[in-house]
Amino acid sequence: MYQLPSDCLRVLRQDGDYDFKIFGNKVYSNESTCKIQYISKITDSAEFPIYFVNALAAQIAAVLAYGITQNATLSETMMKLAAVALKEAIYTDAQESVGIKPITGSFITARQTGSV
Repeated sequence: MYQLPSDCLRVLRQDGDYDFKIFGNKVYSNESTCKIQYISKITDSAEFPIYFVNALAAQIAAVLAYGITQNATLSETMMKLAAVALKEAIYTDAQESVGIKPITGSFITARQTGSV
């Protein structure tokens, strides 16, 4: 049994080929070590990635634009800018994220090397 980190919001996956179960704030496994990847709770806004901050600011501006200016064109423009900022944030985050381990096996190896 292992205690989940106090800032753990959700476990994404475990590192390794072993079974584990999560009950409450504990991880149960028969292994001597247990490594996990998880989403952590960040409470210090200085730790937020800049692309997230930009996307959030654009979204707030888009939501407030019409209420402040009563200008539908400006509001629509801000919504489009917010959508672009969100796409950029998602793209940047995907580039920085750790990839999934590639599938391996005799069939994949045979296809890559051309031999069976």
